[in-house]
Amino acid sequence: MYYVKKYEHKLLSDTLRFLGFTIKWGIHENGYWLTNINYTFDYILSNLIIKYFKEKKVKSVVDVGCGYGHYVNELNFHKIKSKKEEIFLKNLDRLNDKGIIISWDKPNSFNIGTINEKTETEILDVFLNNYNYTYDEKNSKIFRDSCNNDVLKKCIYIFEKKKR
Repeated sequence: MYYVKKYEHKLLSDTLRFLGFTIKWGIHENGYWLTNINYTFDYILSNLIIKYFKEKKVKSVVDVGCGYGHYVNELNFHKIKSKKEEIFLKNLDRLNDKGIIISWDKPNSFNIGTINEKTETEILDVFLNNYNYTYDEKNSKIFRDSCNNDVLKKCIYIFEKKKR
């Protein structure tokens, strides 16, 4: 499964080049997709996130995971080891005061760029039992039901940090 995903990018690029198409493919150094072949921008979800942040009086936001995208090819093949996943989650926890909006793909969804897929139960267990969060089930459902992106309809979660 992961071997195929790692080389999907090259296979599609080579096929398009063979057919005479010359397009830039991948992720720009500033973090945006160079084509819309594998990427869609969900305006509804974007507006829901903005509205949610305004209601919660969020003053600053960090997008962790954007960038060149070179890491995706390597991670698709090797995955993040459990120990490194824990470091990643600790960094997410350390970087925020109010909470996390995260998409985490479910097993066997075969989406490009996904690694270490987890079931909803596993994700809830990680954030609720290992970290100091509550699950905003109501808004997570609103986001999922309202967005146009079929992938996110299954895997977007909102966790709010418990007040200490």
